[in-house]
Amino acid sequence: MSDEQEPHPSRTVLEQLIRERRETFEEFARFATNFARDCGEPGTLSSRHLKRLASGRGDGGKPLGRPQQATVRLLERIFGVSIDELLSSPRERRSSAEDDGEFRTLLRTSSAATASSHSTGVAAAARTAPRPATRSPATPPTSPR
Repeated sequence: MSDEQEPHPSRTVLEQLIRERRETFEEFARFATNFARDCGEPGTLSSRHLKRLASGRGDGGKPLGRPQQATVRLLERIFGVSIDELLSSPRERRSSAEDDGEFRTLLRTSSAATASSHSTGVAAAARTAPRPATRSPATPPTSPR
């Protein structure tokens, strides 16, 4: 099975983020290598090493040690996330959907409070403002005789 398909849930945040980019490990490794070169970062990232990092396991299934500092800087710079979070389980990371939901709730609450205070202010202004003399549309104007 190619790594383009999702045969299993993401094992790390790194793997999840690469999948969200809709890239294979090979494509992302090429991107990371070009990114490093363009940004003056030392080192490269092979697809084999990337697969180990994304799986959270080293050779022979052993727990993964901390990557070399050049790899850490490169991945943190690309994703804007700490290496500890990148190598953690996705279940430990808050989803962007949860963040979006909280943001929308905050906006709704803020909008409701603003609308409420605005309508209260408008109603108060309407009660205290002098009313212009108006005639009812049902009453025809009277003409002097």
